[in-house]
Amino acid sequence: MTYFCNNSFRLNILFFFWLFLVVVPFNAVNGQTQTSAEIQLGGFYSDGEELPFWMYNNTRGRITRETAIAGTLSAKLNYELDYDESLEFGGGVNLQDGFYDHIFVDELYAGYQNSWLDVVLGAKHRPELYKGLSLSNESMLWSLNARSRPGIQLRTRRPITLFGDNGIGIEAAWEEYYMGNSPGIADALLHHKMLSLVYKPQSSDDTWQFSLHHYVKWGGESSELGELPSGINDYLRVISGMGANLDGKNVSRNLGSYEVLFKTWINSGLEVSFLYNYIFQSFKGAALSNIPDGRYGVFFDFKQERSLINGLMYELYYTGNQGLQHNTNSRNENYLNNDIYQSGWTYKNRVMASPLFRYNPGSSLIFNNIFTSHHFGLSGTFANYFESYPYKLLLTFARLEGTHKNPFTPKEDLAYLFYEMRILDSFVNIKLQLGAEYSNINKPVYGAGIQLNKRF
Repeated sequence: MTYFCNNSFRLNILFFFWLFLVVVPFNAVNGQTQTSAEIQLGGFYSDGEELPFWMYNNTRGRITRETAIAGTLSAKLNYELDYDESLEFGGGVNLQDGFYDHIFVDELYAGYQNSWLDVVLGAKHRPELYKGLSLSNESMLWSLNARSRPGIQLRTRRPITLFGDNGIGIEAAWEEYYMGNSPGIADALLHHKMLSLVYKPQSSDDTWQFSLHHYVKWGGESSELGELPSGINDYLRVISGMGANLDGKNVSRNLGSYEVLFKTWINSGLEVSFLYNYIFQSFKGAALSNIPDGRYGVFFDFKQERSLINGLMYELYYTGNQGLQHNTNSRNENYLNNDIYQSGWTYKNRVMASPLFRYNPGSSLIFNNIFTSHHFGLSGTFANYFESYPYKLLLTFARLEGTHKNPFTPKEDLAYLFYEMRILDSFVNIKLQLGAEYSNINKPVYGAGIQLNKRF
């Protein structure tokens, strides 16, 4: 496992993968095979030591706060086995001049799809949701802030109907990841499963979805405890929520979330989604002792992509309780931190959850997990008959308070602004980015970026 994730080994695999892809001309369609490639290049400037918040967060780990130049080279091959069945192979490499790894594998995977099932082996990014307007994308615990993780993913592509045609179905996912090395732990593993109940009344186009997510960090070798349990019996305990046991102590770390999603059509051109996301990392938290913590949101999806406004999102985040109000011994959940896996809910020095959770690589701790935030996202297109120029605007107001054990004094009030717009749609696409960050503690930070994109 360690050898598989060695950097030179991964890059050699990527090289041969690329060699296989480039023997087929890009954009060629040969029978049932299609190939494509993409090059992205970006240059970034800030008047401070770091880029503004939105210029490096939720960038799939490709850009760090110190990055000035970055590029991604990727390719994909799709082979259709049948009209609703296909294989996909993809890979890419990222280069950037930030503080951490200058070159690393961005994606490397093989996938299988049919009408109801999606299987991925390797490292593949999660899809972008809500037109890129959300602060957290998929959930508070599973954003686009970190790199893709190598593993195996099995997921339904649509609801599987139960009890005939009554509008009730389920969606599910089962995923296992290799997390590699982090401070204090080598060769850690991550388990994730999801179960959703979906209800679509026959009398309307509304959709209700109730989901449960369970995540467990487990296994590996601890610098303090030695080899951690990773056998089949330990795995069965991990997936059941009991946890891996070492000398009578639970040495795995659980996280969970409940998600509620309601979608309704206002008219043929507008779909509205209401969502709530609740997180926990203990049995008391699972019993809703962390309420009112969570993510509350609404998303307006205008289906006419070339309209001036085609997406609008508002999200409210609050994480101030963490079970403290319902716990008589004054202990709280301390979101995303734990004592066994010292770096907490991170991968390659990036928080995997909402980027308002702050991680310090020096101390290997999540040093901010209490925050209140109002987040707004707006997207649309400036277009005429011949050309279109999509744009995206993000505006985030946040109060960061540290942790219950180590609160910030004073509390930090922040405003993050970001504007992105395509300014050229020709033989290459060029996007302009503008960012700003305001704080009651630090001086303002302003930044700008240019990104070039070419698809073959």
